[in-house]
Amino acid sequence: MNNILNNNSNNNSTKNPFTSYIIYPIIVPIIIFLAIYGSLYIGQKSYDDEINKMVDEKTYASYIELRKSERKYYIMMIVVSAFELLLVSTMLILILLYSVGAGNLLTKIYKPLVFGIILISFIRMYGGLIIPSLIVSKLENLYIRYVNEFPMQFLFGSIGLVSFLFIYITMSVFNNTIGVKSVSESAWQIVAVLIVLLWRLARSLFNIINGAEFLDKSSSSDEKFDEYLANDIEKWMKVLGLDEIAEHIF
Repeated sequence: MNNILNNNSNNNSTKNPFTSYIIYPIIVPIIIFLAIYGSLYIGQKSYDDEINKMVDEKTYASYIELRKSERKYYIMMIVVSAFELLLVSTMLILILLYSVGAGNLLTKIYKPLVFGIILISFIRMYGGLIIPSLIVSKLENLYIRYVNEFPMQFLFGSIGLVSFLFIYITMSVFNNTIGVKSVSESAWQIVAVLIVLLWRLARSLFNIINGAEFLDKSSSSDEKFDEYLANDIEKWMKVLGLDEIAEHIF
């Protein structure tokens, strides 16, 4: 992988210092985080009315109908994960071919592949926040309440930026492909890239399999779908404090 992105280094001296030291490392992360934070409200609000309706009706049928409405969330996850699986698999194959001297295509499309993987990360995140499942919606609700009750901890504690950190770490692992730094290759760099790629490959496979199973079960009878949901519902009730809603339903 020698010199895959070293062409960045020749241009570093001509880069605008404001862009290199203010826009990329400060302004861009702030904009991304504010977009994530705003998406929490959008996603949480989108399920409020449906959850309130379910509690008011106090019927099992309304609960099943609410859970079936999550199909759009799982469809989104399957589509996004399929694209990520394609990109990650392509990069892994090209890295393997390059390492054995079977081709240098990796050097030509490395940056577009990395950009695609990072873009997929944003789409997955925003899609999951704006088109949430019931579980995601409840987690968003809890986080918003945490921010409202503990604003200083949110601003200065360790939890506030968790949503953003993984994308930032990914960009750093891939040698900051937005062009802030020049790229220098090392064995540790290759190991880091492979770890991230393999983790993303496994996550994509999990999301596709998990989403396909949900779509299959939600398309079956209510009894079979209920049996599928019952596998982990008690655990989620404890985690999210949904016991009160459960009492209304069951």
